[in-house]
Amino acid sequence: MGNLDQIVRDVIRAVAQEESIELVDLHDAQRLVDDIGLKSLDLARILAILELKLGVDPFSSNLVSITDVRTVGDLCAAYNTGMQDRSAEETLPDVEQSQHRTRARREGVQNRRGALRKKARNDLSL
Repeated sequence: MGNLDQIVRDVIRAVAQEESIELVDLHDAQRLVDDIGLKSLDLARILAILELKLGVDPFSSNLVSITDVRTVGDLCAAYNTGMQDRSAEETLPDVEQSQHRTRARREGVQNRRGALRKKARNDLSL
């Protein structure tokens, strides 16, 4: 179990505890509503807390449908997918910046070469 899964489980535990739901152990196959006893408002609180903690909402970009999340494992998988998507989006600007820097270097080299050629022509004409 990864750190992200542990964060999701800790949030589920915290909300369950606030609702006086006793949890001995959480496992992937446990259904959030039927087995644990969470209500829809509890699930909304869990999602809001996770969005604040992790900075990602996997349901807003249609990566995962909220109606597909029924178990602890489903919720962990949804946030793993959301974090992977966020990581992919964050690397895109870096690639674009790198390409921009490469173009700028090439143009700079070409400009310096042009300036050196011009200076050499001027020196030859003297």
